[in-house]
Amino acid sequence: MPQKSRSSTIELRGIQSRSDLRGLHVEQQQQDDKDGQAAHFPEELVERILARVSYPSLYKARLLCRSWCAKFCKSPSELLHFSAPFQEEVAAAAVRWPKYGPVSVLGRELMGYDGSSNCWRKLALHGRLPVDLCSPAFDSWRLAFAGSLMCAFGRSQDGSLKLLVANVLTGDWKELPCPPEIRGHPILDFRFVKVDSQHYKVLVHNLPSSQFQAHVYDSNRSCGTWTSFSNSAAPAAGIPGLSPFSAYADAYIGGNFYCMSESSMGGLVIWKFTSATGVWEEVIHSVEFEGGEFPGGMFEFGSNFLVVTLLQSNSIPPAGDKQISLSARVYELNLQSLKLTRISKSPQELVIGMQTASLVADAESVYFCDIPDHGLASFCRFSVKDRTWSTLPSSPPEYKWKWGRFSTFEPGLSPFASP
Repeated sequence: MPQKSRSSTIELRGIQSRSDLRGLHVEQQQQDDKDGQAAHFPEELVERILARVSYPSLYKARLLCRSWCAKFCKSPSELLHFSAPFQEEVAAAAVRWPKYGPVSVLGRELMGYDGSSNCWRKLALHGRLPVDLCSPAFDSWRLAFAGSLMCAFGRSQDGSLKLLVANVLTGDWKELPCPPEIRGHPILDFRFVKVDSQHYKVLVHNLPSSQFQAHVYDSNRSCGTWTSFSNSAAPAAGIPGLSPFSAYADAYIGGNFYCMSESSMGGLVIWKFTSATGVWEEVIHSVEFEGGEFPGGMFEFGSNFLVVTLLQSNSIPPAGDKQISLSARVYELNLQSLKLTRISKSPQELVIGMQTASLVADAESVYFCDIPDHGLASFCRFSVKDRTWSTLPSSPPEYKWKWGRFSTFEPGLSPFASP
């Protein structure tokens, strides 16, 4: 160090004018730039490091510059370039991202419960999503998630019916054609089914109805049309309307439609509609259920098919509310043998609000969402793996939940899936 100071002093003594000083400054700046460039990391290494950052923090890198924004988008024609290796790195690390369930959307905010940190989080939707999804009218739309993709079904500001599928991480979206038979008619129900990381199906149906009709949109079909099926004959006698307590008392598995309804003789019946033949058949009758149970939900967990029912409970809610509360029963249905086995029931201290319960599921749990007309929302969970029940912490009181607008969000399943 002393030797460097003496050398600098000798150099400064040789400066005769301000122009010499400016020249020295330029020379020193050039040397500093070279030293800085030598210390810079290669872009490939930076991509590898950032790819291991978890969602949602990772997506702040979009704000660095246009080229970094382009790395997160599946539309290279609109931006600078497309970085497939970076997206592959992110997708490989994304299996460790947090999962959010339950979730709901208001405007450009998604509120969800992060089970890994045991807290509620607000997540921003991508700014490129269409304005229809952020208008007050969107609050009445039905929505569901499949990985990073969100399907929204409702009416736009001009009153027209719309069906949108969007990747809420990349901002890519597209409007699907509406099933022709339901144009101009109210929507009764729909399902958004994830088949794999880049493939999804949308099911729209009109059950209950005197003439059952269902329409399936398959993202693998290049023509972008719907496949429709309905009763080949008069509907099976005695299929009443589904329970209003849950919008998930039906399921679409392997091309067949299952629904659960209350029997006219009391108890429950599970029906199966085979799309190839257009015929309903009774799968399970009420003898396997307890008296007083009514439909809750039907959910697929890999090779397991669970049936959730609700039952009026004698428990008193902790807040002392006078409204009637519910308990839950969980059954496993073997679709080959059609054997129904009860595997769990909710503990007495865990209560669900009557007439406000909404059920959703992810790959690990079933969530019970209670949104009363008055008072705070409450949420509980049944873990399928260890068959345990738990109550989630209270959600932020300022968030205005909407009944029936719940889903689950697993962004790490398909972070760059195309709508």
